[in-house]
Amino acid sequence: MLPIRKLALMLIASTLILTSLTIAAPVTQITNNYTTKDNKIFLNEKEIKLKGVSWFGSEVRGDYMPHGLWSRNYKDMITQIKQTGFNAIRFPFCPNTLKSLPVGYFDTDLNPSLVGKNSLQIMDIMLQEINDQGMYILLDHHRPDCDTISELWYTNTYSERSWIADLSLVVRRYKRLPMLMGIEIKNEPHGASTWSNSRPTTDFNKAAERAGKTLLRFNPNILIYVGGIANNPECDTPMVKWWGGNLAPVRCFPIINKYIPENKLVFSPHVYGPDVSDQPYFVAGQLKNTLPPIWENHFAGLSTKFTIVPTEFGGFYKKGSLDVEWQNTIIDYFIDKRICNTFYWSWNPNSSDTGGILEDDWNTIDTRKLNNLKRLHTACNTNETPIKL
Repeated sequence: MLPIRKLALMLIASTLILTSLTIAAPVTQITNNYTTKDNKIFLNEKEIKLKGVSWFGSEVRGDYMPHGLWSRNYKDMITQIKQTGFNAIRFPFCPNTLKSLPVGYFDTDLNPSLVGKNSLQIMDIMLQEINDQGMYILLDHHRPDCDTISELWYTNTYSERSWIADLSLVVRRYKRLPMLMGIEIKNEPHGASTWSNSRPTTDFNKAAERAGKTLLRFNPNILIYVGGIANNPECDTPMVKWWGGNLAPVRCFPIINKYIPENKLVFSPHVYGPDVSDQPYFVAGQLKNTLPPIWENHFAGLSTKFTIVPTEFGGFYKKGSLDVEWQNTIIDYFIDKRICNTFYWSWNPNSSDTGGILEDDWNTIDTRKLNNLKRLHTACNTNETPIKL
């Protein structure tokens, strides 16, 4: 709990930041209202399909801006993401990103318009450009200390009040961007995080309700993305779950709709394969049979009632590796389940356990990864199921 004086100073500072907003309001304000129904996402009542990718860096301590700008111009990078076939970018940030801090190294000759800009100003510029290029934006509160992924939504030095204040700041600050379609309120709850109605200090579902209610009051047009947890003491199976990947307890403890209406709620599991962490059920040649029931239990079974958008999945996809079988299998599964809105991890090649869509030169596309993803994009765009691998 913050002292009253400190909280007042924080609110004053937030007000000053908001009044110094650098994004110019368009002459005619466009209002985009995003909703969900039947495992689908709608923009102004017309269905859209998110072909998304995460571009990280702004959540990394000392960098506080998307990676790769030491090699590329930021506008060119966004254009390439779009030309590659993606239509949405998941943009991770951390609390320090919002504090107008100095950023890390970037090529000033390639990015002269960023010279002299601080972390928040660069976030403004990046999101404005993504918006202007007609790509959907998913904000992602990634790390409360800008170093590690916390188990809970708060830490010893970062309170729930601060968490909701930071979430509120960004949904208010970027409300004018019509392509802002949602915010993932917490990246990968795990460990101490629970999902029930009886553990006030650890029940992430109840924290999500508190946050969602506040955020929708500030911006009623966006969607609230709520991840799962890891293992849970109630309404769960003993099998090890991925951080943020376990939504099975929703069956026993649903989100209360007076806080987050069902048409504003997205469940956003994270799921990975052997390149990230090997599991006993990753057996070569058997994944097509063993994995679908596991995914059904962990998250996909909810797609008959709720909207499911996996916001992280991926791997190196190196020839001859088990990850190739895993990624082929999960794309087949998404096609079967009509899970047509996804965000791949990641655009960056410098993710240590997955690599990215880009190769290490920050220019070349990994066409094998992309072609596998395009099987899903094609199936969802045409309602035709392509040949499975």
